[in-house]
Amino acid sequence: MREDYVECADLSGKTIQTLRIYKDTGDGTEIQIELTDGTSFSCCVSHATSVIGS
Repeated sequence: MREDYVECADLSGKTIQTLRIYKDTGDGTEIQIELTDGTSFSCCVSHATSVIGS
């Protein structure tokens, strides 16, 4: 079965202390998550624009 999401198993069950979402600067939108156990996670989310003609 195809999944329509990405799961970060390392974050499961942890508590978020701070969540920051930075504006897209051309490389994608950056997401930073700081957890209450002192660890952190960051990622960049972007999508490609395409035009299809016929």
